[in-house]
Amino acid sequence: MDIEPKTPIPSTAHRSGKPLYGIAGIISLSLSEYIIVITGRELSGRLMDHDIYRATSFDILPVNPNISSHNPPHPVETHLLALWDLTRRLQAQWETREKDGQKAFWETADDRFFWNRYLQSRFIDLTSSQQDFSPYILPIMYGTFDLRPTLLHGRHMHLCLISRRSRFRAGTRYFRRGIDKDGHVANFNETEQIVLLESPTPGGLQDTNVVAKLSFVQIRGSVPVFWAEVNTLRYKPDLQIMDLQETADVMRRHLQEQVDTYGDQALVNLVNQKGHEKPVKEAYERFIAQLNLPNVHYEYFDFHNECSKMRWDRISLLIDRIKEDLERHGYFHLGTNEEKPIKLQNGTVRTNCMDNLDRTNVVQATIAKWTLNNQLRELGILSDNAGVDDYESFSKDFREMWAEHADAIATAYGGSGALKSDFTRTGKRTRKGLLEDGVKSTMRYIKNNFFDGARQDGFDLVTGQWVARRTPSASLFLITDARPVIIRSMPLVASFSLFMIIAGLTLPRTSDYSLFYYFLLWIWLLGVSVLFMMVHGIEYVSWPRLIPLTETIYYDGPGFRSGKHGMGVNGGKGEVSETKQRGKWAVNGRVEEFSLDDRVLCFVIDWRFGMTFVTLWEERLLDMDRLTMVKGTKRGSPGAEDEKNIFEGVEIGDEEAKQLETIQRETARVELAIEREGQKKLIPIFKKRREVLKAIPKFWPVALMRNEMVSLHLTISADQSALSYLEDVWVEKDPAELRAFKLEFHFKENPYFLNSVLIKEFKYVPPPATADDTPDENGITEAMVDFSWERDITMSAMKIDWKSEDKNLTKLYPREVDDEDEHDIVDAGSFFNFFEKESDPNDIGLTLANEVFPEAIEYFLGNLGGDEDLDSDDEDEDDDDDDAEEIDLEKPRVKKPRV
Repeated sequence: MDIEPKTPIPSTAHRSGKPLYGIAGIISLSLSEYIIVITGRELSGRLMDHDIYRATSFDILPVNPNISSHNPPHPVETHLLALWDLTRRLQAQWETREKDGQKAFWETADDRFFWNRYLQSRFIDLTSSQQDFSPYILPIMYGTFDLRPTLLHGRHMHLCLISRRSRFRAGTRYFRRGIDKDGHVANFNETEQIVLLESPTPGGLQDTNVVAKLSFVQIRGSVPVFWAEVNTLRYKPDLQIMDLQETADVMRRHLQEQVDTYGDQALVNLVNQKGHEKPVKEAYERFIAQLNLPNVHYEYFDFHNECSKMRWDRISLLIDRIKEDLERHGYFHLGTNEEKPIKLQNGTVRTNCMDNLDRTNVVQATIAKWTLNNQLRELGILSDNAGVDDYESFSKDFREMWAEHADAIATAYGGSGALKSDFTRTGKRTRKGLLEDGVKSTMRYIKNNFFDGARQDGFDLVTGQWVARRTPSASLFLITDARPVIIRSMPLVASFSLFMIIAGLTLPRTSDYSLFYYFLLWIWLLGVSVLFMMVHGIEYVSWPRLIPLTETIYYDGPGFRSGKHGMGVNGGKGEVSETKQRGKWAVNGRVEEFSLDDRVLCFVIDWRFGMTFVTLWEERLLDMDRLTMVKGTKRGSPGAEDEKNIFEGVEIGDEEAKQLETIQRETARVELAIEREGQKKLIPIFKKRREVLKAIPKFWPVALMRNEMVSLHLTISADQSALSYLEDVWVEKDPAELRAFKLEFHFKENPYFLNSVLIKEFKYVPPPATADDTPDENGITEAMVDFSWERDITMSAMKIDWKSEDKNLTKLYPREVDDEDEHDIVDAGSFFNFFEKESDPNDIGLTLANEVFPEAIEYFLGNLGGDEDLDSDDEDEDDDDDDAEEIDLEKPRVKKPRV
């Protein structure tokens, strides 16, 4: 298929020497779209005439030629870039073989295991509506594949083990637990064990030489209720079970999906029946009993109690209990006549423990061995009393395959290899294995508490659970730390104290008395800082940022909570029953919480002179007869809701409320009057400054590029080149309404457009005047006090007279908006769209008029903004693309709200 590029190849482009094995897909981030290509692979094996490859390396290529994936022009983009048909079992492929013959490869893939489905969505959409891009759509599976040739009783065969990890509710150990409202569970894996038996005549693993294909499938997944474990820096997290009304419905949906896909379900639950895990077991069993589904059989096995003191042979007790289910489910067996299988698998065993890793791996391997023994007996390779353990070479391959399979799944979800893998690998539990498990558990603790937040963000980004807006300013929360200073400082205090203690060991011992007080001081500081971090442990966990877990961490509804550790000194402990709902909203970067009860609290945040006034109106059954003040509880003080609120119930009547409103309006009048007088005195100074600045080369380009909001919209090198011809910026405020203004950009002769002045006007359109709306002694009217930017301001647009089409920046880089909401910018495009478009969704005009223009000298000198490396003194005035100013957004600032 030939595809002609619509845009010319940049002159700076060069041909890469890397091979390209496939396109994983396209992902859209905040500045550009990126094509993810596979540049490395290794052959894992050959299964039924098909080579199976493991992708080993990828490249991320920006679609926008002005963006570099290695050195993105914005820290938000840097943060996002740092994150990040084997899909169907044998029986499913056989059942749909006739329909699949008319479909493209990607259309036959199992949607659950089509991991790059979201990345390929652009190609899939284009294929559905325009040209066929099917050859470029390559499904990728996230899982394991192991294929080994082996010999047993003179018969050559291949033993294959495949695991497929679901892309739904994907994530890491503590950040994705339980079920979601779509019926998807965390850490869902389908594991298929395949035996390919060759004919007695040697011929290799060709499809024509395989006389029997046998497949056995098992699944695993998190306990299908709403539950979580909240990291607090303690080794054992707080257990949280959320008893939601929809739990039974979503569990039914999940189990019914498994029945529809695999047939009857045997649910094997390995969660402990006492201690920390007990509430999860009880919640699971309660809803299973409530649903009472006909094709679902529940079996509990107390793994730790039955197999205590390394008595792993007692897993055979579980096999005895589910033997009838295993025999009824069977396995898939296809002989030389592929039109009719000898056997079909009519059900699966769904195994779970808390993590669905270690105990689950041991049990699944045992079930797989029991089934393999039966398969080989029915094929006539093993006698009735023999088993694979009687043949060391064959048994070793089997154990190693399952051990490596367990390690891979555990690493993907938990951060380390599987525990108890020595039993899976050798068939017995050893003390060396116990020591290795201790090391793995330590690694899991470190990764789960301090590194998994970024990993979870990577999962959410690649699977499309979080989609970046094409405006980096909307994602500044990813690179800022809103925690209080004392929280952020404690790790530094602890580190410095430890350093001083170690340094003190090298000091000359002139006096044991003096060293005693030295060490006492630093050991005390170290102890206090460590204790503080443990008490506020939740603040130091690496949480996901793309999809925060605030609702889970601070859940206060019906259910169970083992404790409230890491939430400060007032964290409570115990069972949670029906409680008040809690409302949360962000104020100055912190989450403020207010009790809602049966009231609806409407709030208005008014910004004036950097202060915040919050007015809470209570509405009870539409009865607005009184104003109630409610005391908030800060996020940093969980459990404070249990403290007595001495201001609770304070109320004021209508008369007092009217008096407060009158005072507020009088205050606003005075503020407007002061602003008008100040503007009159500033205008002569700005005019004087204007003449001085014209003599300074590139003053305005440098000043503009040092404002983070403006520089976000100047990432295109051609924009920067055009801006280098800017000589003067002027803001003319409307004397009748100072919040309205006209913005003028004065340019010298340049290769881009003929206009010498670009104008954007924010014109004041006063509302219809009332009879009593007369100005006061300061010229302030009621309409000015009630000013609304959206209602009273109309924006203008002008047509830029571009010199040629190849210089028309707004055409080359158009502004793209969301189809459903024109105020939602998908791609801001060229900076000059600001002049040619009426709307200003990102408030560039307000930023220029209220921030950059009055403080232009401060920005130019580097006292404001984040770029200290711009050089404006030693460059020639005739600038071009190569001389365009750099962008540095190391210190993003919060945009000021409109007044």
